[in-house]
Amino acid sequence: MSGIKANLPQHNRRKGLAMAVLAVLMFSSSAVLVRLSAPIDPLTVTFARLFLGSIIVMLMSRVFTGGFTPPSRQEIPRFLLIGLCAAAHFVLYIVSLSYTSIAHNLSLIYTAPIWVTIFSRMFLKEPFPARKWPAILLTVTGIAIMAGFDPQMDREMLFGDILALGSGITLALYSIAGRSTLKSVPVLTYAATIYGLAAIFTAIPGIAAFDLDAVNWSNLAAVVGAAFLSLGFGHTLFNASLSLLHPTIVNVVATQEVTAGVIMGAIVLSEIPPASTIAGAVIALIGVIWTLTVKSSEK
Repeated sequence: MSGIKANLPQHNRRKGLAMAVLAVLMFSSSAVLVRLSAPIDPLTVTFARLFLGSIIVMLMSRVFTGGFTPPSRQEIPRFLLIGLCAAAHFVLYIVSLSYTSIAHNLSLIYTAPIWVTIFSRMFLKEPFPARKWPAILLTVTGIAIMAGFDPQMDREMLFGDILALGSGITLALYSIAGRSTLKSVPVLTYAATIYGLAAIFTAIPGIAAFDLDAVNWSNLAAVVGAAFLSLGFGHTLFNASLSLLHPTIVNVVATQEVTAGVIMGAIVLSEIPPASTIAGAVIALIGVIWTLTVKSSEK
């Protein structure tokens, strides 16, 4: 890590770290806000969050970059694929929170770097360092402890855990699919387009599941907060920090969404995880950070 830091101007490193930390604090509120959006249907919440998030990012693109340019006709198939992966990730993430705990949900989603490593080898033929295997096994061990020894575990929670794991896998696919695209497309344009396409993919089930009687001012505010604070601003700051910091550092900071999200859940919702869940989540988190660190050290 010291080599990474040495290559970065001190001012940019501090600015990038501040952006990354602020981003994590913002999108760590997502799980709590999604819970507070009940009893609005999760599919409706997903669509509304993506639709509103795409609008705010599009407006930010116009303000900060002077305009929004949609993808060219040749780029549309690639953007559609990325949008589909993003839609699947957000649907699985939000629906999962109706069945499992915040601690389980976030810990399983943050296995995404592990899946990125595996899929990069499978689809992009990137080298797979042998030093990653102990980190991956440690992550799997943490998940096993978290799920296998949780006294609250039942079929419903297991179903939610499976959905959360699927969300982590689709997040990895989303990241891999978008890797090359971000090299040629501005971050705000990319984010607004992907969120907009994901909103289109979730529009039919989201609108079909809408129930006006389930809406009140409190849960409506939670949905808007999840769209603007977590998605629109949080993820935008996260992407901006990538332009100032090495991706490894940014992703290590991002893993702390698990910590912050669990703390927020305990404070706001009194959702205090059992000791086995905390132990498993910590072990899995160490495995993920180890995986990211090994990646940065490979030549």
